[in-house]
Amino acid sequence: MNAVANAMPAAHPNGAHYPDKRGTLLVPRWLFVASLARLLPLIGFIASWPMQQGWLGPAMADRWTRALLATADVGAFRDLTGTAYPVLPLGFDMVVALVPGLGGVPAPLVVNVLMLAIAASLWVRMLVAGGHRVAPALVTAGLLAGAPSVSLTVAAGGVAPLGVLAFTIAVSASLRLARRGEVNAMIALGVSLAFLALADAAGAYLVLAAVPFIALMLPPRMVATSASGSLLVVMFPLIFAAIALFYANWVFGGSPLAFAAGVDAAIHGSAARVGESSWLLGPGAAVGTSLAAGIGLVLANAPLLPAGLWLGDRSARRVLLLLTGLLLTALILSSATWFLGDPGRLLAYLPPLSALAAAV
Repeated sequence: MNAVANAMPAAHPNGAHYPDKRGTLLVPRWLFVASLARLLPLIGFIASWPMQQGWLGPAMADRWTRALLATADVGAFRDLTGTAYPVLPLGFDMVVALVPGLGGVPAPLVVNVLMLAIAASLWVRMLVAGGHRVAPALVTAGLLAGAPSVSLTVAAGGVAPLGVLAFTIAVSASLRLARRGEVNAMIALGVSLAFLALADAAGAYLVLAAVPFIALMLPPRMVATSASGSLLVVMFPLIFAAIALFYANWVFGGSPLAFAAGVDAAIHGSAARVGESSWLLGPGAAVGTSLAAGIGLVLANAPLLPAGLWLGDRSARRVLLLLTGLLLTALILSSATWFLGDPGRLLAYLPPLSALAAAV
């Protein structure tokens, strides 16, 4: 009983509760920049090594070609960007392609390395805020960034690194929302979900699966006051982003769903190549087997997760359980719709959860 009492926030004499301040240790302002300066070269070396051996993935080549075409011709810019999905990778690739002095370095590789380095620097900040020293936090973040599920997609030119950055912000905001019910955390969570939906087609499934879990993540006092209003605050950036996407496709493509036209559209994933996917023909073919296989893959690729569930406080355990459930739900949904030809596309989103499990 004493342990339970000590874990509860202190009560005010009038019956109110002080905010939960756990996980809010002061973090030096220089930590993010210092972490980025150390992690960026490491991630860049790991990601560029396959290209140094003469290998350039088809996804990398496709993104690079689109960026070069869009920045070279106005007509191509309109055609490529008007109905593009996901939108954000092309936008970032175009910005980097316009930077002089990069030579023959693929713009998507620069974008992927930078986005993952920023995400890893946020993991360092999360770990230090949880009570870890800077050096072990840097090592942990470097190991998480070098995990095969993430580093391979960075080197191959996949768009997951942008989604991983958005999911990292969502994980941090979710913990602050569950612990202290901050309005800023609600806004950060909503913006990160909108970013995630526009950054990666697989991220759109994470966002779709997130809606019921967000409702469960809200503090009880928010639910008691206005559950629908609180949920609307979180979902508003996503709703606005969806309207903007549909409108742009209607203007430039003649239909709000022009980005989904064609069997090879990114939103369809592996639907046109089901016969080539051992996952969709095997464990992903049924809900039960995809769930069982998904749990096994999560535990194998995020060994820190059980420790966080065991050692974390009540709010941290709830957030870890809900976000893990969100990931498994997205895996089931994307497999049932034949989108997910390779579960590795969603396993790339595990490092932020591992960082949170280590921090709590």
